[in-house]
Amino acid sequence: MLRTVARVEERPWLLLGLVFLATCFFGFLIQAGGTVWLRLHADPIAANYRTTLSYTSAIVGDAILLPVVNVFIVSQLVVWRRRPRGHEIAGAMVASAAITVFLHLYQAANQLLNWTMTQPYRWTGLGYEHAAFMFAEISLVLFFWGQVALVGRENPRAILSHRVAFVILCGLVFLRLVFGVGLLALAVLVRVVPRPSVFLLEAFTWVVGAVINIIGTVSGSILSGVFAVV
Repeated sequence: MLRTVARVEERPWLLLGLVFLATCFFGFLIQAGGTVWLRLHADPIAANYRTTLSYTSAIVGDAILLPVVNVFIVSQLVVWRRRPRGHEIAGAMVASAAITVFLHLYQAANQLLNWTMTQPYRWTGLGYEHAAFMFAEISLVLFFWGQVALVGRENPRAILSHRVAFVILCGLVFLRLVFGVGLLALAVLVRVVPRPSVFLLEAFTWVVGAVINIIGTVSGSILSGVFAVV
């Protein structure tokens, strides 16, 4: 154990690489592999429901944005070297569980059927894995922002970091891909961002989101065509 910690401290890129690969594997590759398996076996789920390879938020968000976000989160936590208390971790996990349950109940109540849930309140194996990853990811994100608040209270300058900025930017682009959330609406609600900055950020994320949507759509079409041929 001590040797592993020493190696990570000597080679920080090793830890960050593992974080990126683990996020990509559990967030995207398992789902993409499951989609391929379903299509190769002509499973009705692949024929009758949208699968992960048809979602831009999965191809770009789960495969790229979330791994990058987690790398910046972990690297920033390592820089701060703040030892969290048990209730800070537990609080993030409880809140994440509540959000995950709410989103899945919303999905079932509104019959948002896809490869994760083919009937209301009946999730597939890939659906449960997707839910588990969602819980883990939201837990990490909530824990991170809790640490940002605590560190900022102790030393406001410590949170002025390019890593925190990248987490915010990638997170906003991901939210736009998944929910279509606009920065202007968020800023109006919380009233913390100057209006000119809001419009600049809104325009930037709109352009980035549009480009990513195009890339994701084209990539999804190519992948779907390849698997259809196979």
